[in-house]
Amino acid sequence: MKQLSKKKVKERRKKGIVKAYMSRAAAVRRLQVSLSDFRRLCILKGVYPVEPRNKSKLTGANTRRKTYFFTRDIQMLMNEPLLYKFSEFKVFMRRLTRAKGRHDREAFEKQMDNKPFYKLDTVVKERYPRFIDALRDCDDALSMCFLFAMFPKGPGRPDDLIDLSKKLTIEFMHYIINSKSLRKVFISIKGYYYQADIMGQTVTWLVPHQFVIDRVSNVDLNVMKTFTEFYVTVLGFINFKLYKSINAIYPPQVVADNLKELRETKGILDNQLTRKKSKKRKMPDDEQEALAAENRDDLIAALNKHIRILENKSVTKMENADQQPDVFDEEDEDKDNKSAEKKLSVQDVMLLERLFEGMKFFLNRETPRESLTFVIRSFGGEVSWDKNLFPGATFDESDPSITHQIVDRPSLSERRLNRVYIQPQWVYDSINMRMLLPTTEYLIGATLPPHLSPFVNEKRGDYVPPDKIKLINLRKRFEAEKASEARVSKGQAGVESDLETDNELENATAIGQNETEGEDDDADQARNKRKFKPNANADKDDIDSFDSKRSRERLDKNRRKRERDSNKSTSRSKMSVKTGKLKIEDKEELARKEDAEHRKMGIMMIPKKRKRLFDKITRTQKERKQKTEKMRHKRKIVEAVKSRSKRPAK
Repeated sequence: MKQLSKKKVKERRKKGIVKAYMSRAAAVRRLQVSLSDFRRLCILKGVYPVEPRNKSKLTGANTRRKTYFFTRDIQMLMNEPLLYKFSEFKVFMRRLTRAKGRHDREAFEKQMDNKPFYKLDTVVKERYPRFIDALRDCDDALSMCFLFAMFPKGPGRPDDLIDLSKKLTIEFMHYIINSKSLRKVFISIKGYYYQADIMGQTVTWLVPHQFVIDRVSNVDLNVMKTFTEFYVTVLGFINFKLYKSINAIYPPQVVADNLKELRETKGILDNQLTRKKSKKRKMPDDEQEALAAENRDDLIAALNKHIRILENKSVTKMENADQQPDVFDEEDEDKDNKSAEKKLSVQDVMLLERLFEGMKFFLNRETPRESLTFVIRSFGGEVSWDKNLFPGATFDESDPSITHQIVDRPSLSERRLNRVYIQPQWVYDSINMRMLLPTTEYLIGATLPPHLSPFVNEKRGDYVPPDKIKLINLRKRFEAEKASEARVSKGQAGVESDLETDNELENATAIGQNETEGEDDDADQARNKRKFKPNANADKDDIDSFDSKRSRERLDKNRRKRERDSNKSTSRSKMSVKTGKLKIEDKEELARKEDAEHRKMGIMMIPKKRKRLFDKITRTQKERKQKTEKMRHKRKIVEAVKSRSKRPAK
């Protein structure tokens, strides 16, 4: 009886919530892998831990914190082919260690040649059945690949992943340049935030600043490596599809202007390949930094080249299933952000894509060349730098066609009159405002205005900085000027079309004018006869009308006299009757009062269940208003301190 009761208890425990979840230790035992391999498998397959709804039923009296997974996810991982690859890799490492311990070089090299490897193509297709799904989820992939592309090579670092990340990120940036998809840029302490509109999907990624990244002890590089291993495969698929959509050759081919430039580009690529194939050796830190900087210069030089696009303009269309995005409910977590962002019209997008068209920028050596090259070329501009310092220059500093020179230093010893010397922030602020801003605040040595984030969308009642209000007003004036110019051009076109139609009508009526000329003459003669027909009673009628007019004037005069007398008599008496004045009611005030009454009645009619939600909403609005007032007060204090500091000392 006791054994039967224990079985019943076990069966009862395996039902419901206990059966739906599984702890991490139980999952590792079920899959028969190590904890690091289990973590790696979960990252590649996209299996993440969950928080059970009723954790007390799972833990019972045990208060230890545990990580739980869905049982169905662990059952799915049991049939994963990657598990067999992990076991093969274990055997490979055991044999490699044995050969290394025996100092058997031949066996060691043989094992290295037979190193097991696996592809993640099937995993990517399982996680992203359609291209639009991968594109929607590529923000993290881009950020991680750009981060790995900044890593210097060295022992203990995945050199193959670093090279592949550099290659894929440059390819993606070339697509953005050729498709003119970039929309927003923002510089922060973390790096450069970019936002692009790719096939109707908003993609945002982060590129770190160009500094040598040292290895941090509290960051697990193996976990980052596993993520990057998957993201590199995803980004390869995405780049191939994107290049196919703009009818470009993939892998991209650089278009060289002459044979010398083609040889230089080929030399850069050959140099990269020889470095990749060369035997790894331990290098000092200075040599590693120099090599990383040289590789980065070569990649920026490739970024300043044009890629080959097929002459056939018929762009291959994506499948209908890939083109149509999913339709989500209104309760999506990104609903607020997407509704706040205003979609640009077609005309605004066309103007933004040609923002720097016809402009030539020369970059000084202290400026961030990669970011500026990518941004300026994405909006139609041309970029170059000193060819003696960095490869990939397209024109010299002495070129008279240069319109802007970007400088990030307080002064210059030599200046030319045929160009504008500006600081790098002017480029980013002009892109975010979708117009060429005045350069007076961005000249060399000038105090720059605040660099405002284009990703902040103020709601009603939020604090808006005065600098942003100034830029918004400038943008409104620019749009009004554009609208007036379009109206004037449209009016001129309308006048020309009206003149053309008038000429056509004159030509058409001139043909039938001769035919109707005789009929018109006969009609005029008949009308004249009727007009000058003699009337015998004309004089008598004139006399009668004159007498009636005189009698009417006499009656009006007597009436006005009586009214004057009556007014005098009423003014003597105490009580008087005056003509009323029309009181004009303010319709806006009446509507405001009516709305206030309706609102008051509506609040009174709210049921008790909804009253708490309404109170919470009003509380948040009140807090937002208080926060706005606090920010305005702080702004006043800052402006007062600035004005006090600007006063001359006595």
